[in-house]
Amino acid sequence: MADVMTLMEVGGPVAATVGGAAYLRARHPAAYWSTVGMPISTARLLGSYGSVMDACGLTVPPSRLRAWAVQAFTHREVRPVPPRRGLIRPTSTGLRVRLRLAPGQEPADVAASAERLRHAWGVHGAYV
Repeated sequence: MADVMTLMEVGGPVAATVGGAAYLRARHPAAYWSTVGMPISTARLLGSYGSVMDACGLTVPPSRLRAWAVQAFTHREVRPVPPRRGLIRPTSTGLRVRLRLAPGQEPADVAASAERLRHAWGVHGAYV
């Protein structure tokens, strides 16, 4: 009997949260985006930004100074540098991120990778 009570105590709030999220998504999409979708998308973008940019071929080799500093002070391997990411600005229809491209990169490179970025971050669309 104690197992059933524990399941009800733990499962009740979880079921209420999942049910509330499903209700918001069906009836009030803007509220769902603000409370559930935006934080999840932001966390996904922040957590995988460097590896996704590297997989899409949007990284450049580090400068000699940066490579020397990494090897001298941390004794780690020198990794390629992704484009600098600006602030993530939420809008009513999605997230807006401004990238500062490294010398030698062009917006056409990012535009060619937009479909891969969209798929990697699990978002509806990635526009350049």
